[in-house]
Amino acid sequence: MNDMERFPKNRMKVTILGDNRVGKTCLMLRYMYDSFDIDPRILYIDFRNKADINKHFRPLITSSLRNFAGIIIVFDLTSKSSFDDSQYWLQQVHEHARENVDIILVGNKVDLAESRVIDHETASSLAQTIGAMYVECSAKTRANVNLVFNSLASKWAKHVPVQQEEPIRLESETFYQVPCYGKDTCSLF
Repeated sequence: MNDMERFPKNRMKVTILGDNRVGKTCLMLRYMYDSFDIDPRILYIDFRNKADINKHFRPLITSSLRNFAGIIIVFDLTSKSSFDDSQYWLQQVHEHARENVDIILVGNKVDLAESRVIDHETASSLAQTIGAMYVECSAKTRANVNLVFNSLASKWAKHVPVQQEEPIRLESETFYQVPCYGKDTCSLF
């Protein structure tokens, strides 16, 4: 029996992918506990080069992706490099996740409009090319945070038999941060 078969039918396993400092932990904390911490306490792992990342974490990332029903890929609307790197995360999902995984592309930090470098049309176009939903949000101000997770749960509910009586729940222990690819300092939660 695989992980997806053992997981209760009214709960979905979700992972949040994206570069370091795009707001993955803040997004999760805002949704789960309605709290915001500009510098959440997370574990940082210092890598000296890409070879260390590939050797230690690529197998972990790629093997675990197939266990998730939903994947949220987050980028920072004020960082072109994080948007560009979201294409790497999408590639990993398409290569290693199960075929019918639900994906939501999230542009975080919409509250920083004056610093924005990625326009809505560009990000929305990327999401459309991969068949994903696109949401802009702000973990800091709460804007659209619930929409991200509720949309993912609604997409997943379409795969679940109708006889279910309990509401769909997103489990807090299923949220993970994974190392950022090609960066000197990466995080794992």
